[in-house]
Order: sequence, then structure tokens, then C-alpha cells
Amino acid sequence: MRNHNFVNAMILSAVIVIIAACCCSCKPTGSQLRAIIQNILFEDRKWEAVLSERVRLNRNDPTIQSLDIDYWEIDLEDIDPLKVLQQLMRPTEHFFGSELTLSAYIVDTAIMCLTFKHVSVHVALIGRMLALEPEKRKNVFRANVFANLLPREVDVLSSIEKRYLELLKVYDKIAPIVEQELEKFDGEQYARNLKDEMDNINAIIGNSCKNSDMKIYFRQLKFPSMNTNNLVDVIGENNTITENVDLNTIVSLLKDNENAIFKMYEDMYELRNLGMHIWKGILNYPDLPTDGEELKWNTRPSYHEMMSNILRRKPQHFMTVPANVNANTGVQFVEYSPGLLER
Repeated sequence: MRNHNFVNAMILSAVIVIIAACCCSCKPTGSQLRAIIQNILFEDRKWEAVLSERVRLNRNDPTIQSLDIDYWEIDLEDIDPLKVLQQLMRPTEHFFGSELTLSAYIVDTAIMCLTFKHVSVHVALIGRMLALEPEKRKNVFRANVFANLLPREVDVLSSIEKRYLELLKVYDKIAPIVEQELEKFDGEQYARNLKDEMDNINAIIGNSCKNSDMKIYFRQLKFPSMNTNNLVDVIGENNTITENVDLNTIVSLLKDNENAIFKMYEDMYELRNLGMHIWKGILNYPDLPTDGEELKWNTRPSYHEMMSNILRRKPQHFMTVPANVNANTGVQFVEYSPGLLER
């Protein structure tokens, strides 16, 4: 088994160098950033979870201090992203840099909050599963799925430069579970290791997100397998899963959250950074399990795939634009490319 303290240090060093180089060379211009935020408002159904994520901003943060934040009369302890973005993003071709900076900061914080809440719930569920599951293979299986999902969340947060290193620390606690020989498996020890990272994640949620109580955001995440009427019996003190939750329910909730994390990454194609092939090379995580019974990922088309299909089905005269002159017809038509939707 690898020495994970050494591996963690090497990973963090490599990731910081790679992401710093990428961010310095690939930062969007003001116009590009404004277009991304306007697209988020335009595709509000796809971004509903992010736009519904009420956030808190720290007045002492350097970015906030650089702005005349009192000018907008915003309650920094309870920001509604949709409402504030509609106020800041003027429907004109001209914009103020301060408004764009604040808009981007709010979107980034909302994405971070939503991501960390998914991770917090997943770590809590895996910790409880490790304490309950007598079959070690199933623990390893679900940890393997999580190890494949975490780099996707790291990738999105690294593109907006928001606390992605904390997720790599969670990964460093998950990876040994996947690699551990089953006869030496100690579920309780792994659960204790995960608790430290969960406390760190929950502290960030408390500082940046309006709803930091897991009973509230568990309902907000809308898991199909959970009856939200009895969350008092599910979520205990310090955002932990109580002993009232049986193993089958925990596994079902893990699958629900796996689907949600995967869909979130698929939908946020505008914010992808390095790509999964690069993360695979950096972290060397195991391939995704293919067990049909255990892995229940939602495979329905993502939102941008559905939009792309709609564009492809448009009548031919809408799908073409004039190109080179043709000697027979006068005009040659070429197919229209949907652009970003084809990514």
C-alpha cells in the first residue's frame, strides 16, 4: 500500500503547480466571464440548485474589501444568488468591473457551497456505512465510486479557485479504503479518519453557506430515497447519521448522491478545468466499478445534450448558413454548429 502522507504532499504540490499554470493562462476575460454568468441566468433551470444556494460573504475577504459593497445594499449574511445576479447583471453591452467581480464571487461561493454539502453528506453516509457494513467488499466498492467522483468536484472548484485542496484531503482519506487488503480492513478506523475531514468541510459550509445545518440541506438536496419528514431521526448532532438509519437506506442515499454529483459535473461543462484524463494521471485512482447491481447511475441525457439534440432536429433552413458560392445553385449551404453545446 502507498505511503499516503508522502503521496498527499506530492499530489498537493503537483496539483498546485498544474492548476496555477492553467488558471494563469486560461482565465476568462471580463466579457467571457460576463457571458458565462448571463448564460447561468438564461439557463436557470439547469443551474437551479446553484441559484437556490443562499450564501454568506465575509466582509473582511480581500475581494469584498476591494468593492464598495455597501453601495448595493446587500445582506452579506443571506444572499439570494438569483435575485442579486439579476440586480447586478445589466441587460446592456456595457458593464462595471465591480459588478462583474461581485457576481462571479457569488456564483463561485454558491457552487462551492453546493459541492461541499454533497461531499459532507457523502462522507457522513460512508462513515456510518463503515460502522454497519459487515461485508468489506461493499465498503470498498462504494469508496471506489466516491474516489472516481471526487476528482470531478475538484476539477470544477479548481476552475473557480475555490477550496479544492480540501476535497483532495478528503480523497486522501478515501483512497486507502479502496486500496486496503480486505483481510486487513478496519472500517472503524477509516470512519474516524473521515470524521476529521468532515469537520473541516462542515466548518467551511458554516462560514460560507446560509443553511449549514445538515437537516436543512439534506432536504434541499432532494434525495429520492429519503422521506424528508423524519430528518430528526436521520441527522444527529454534529451533522452525523444516527443509528436509526438502516444499512439499506444508507446505500440507497449514497447512490442518490452519486447520481447528483455526477449530474452536477456533467451539467457544469462550462466550468471544467483540467479534464478527467489529467486527474487520472495525477491521482491514479482505480477505474470506475461496472457492477450492474451495485452501480445505479442515472444515464439520462444531460441538459446540454438535450439542447444539442433540439438544435439538430431543427428544420434544414434553420440549420444552415450561406457559405461558398456554388456554380449551379448560386449558394452552398453548410451545417450550423451549436458551438459550446457540442463540448
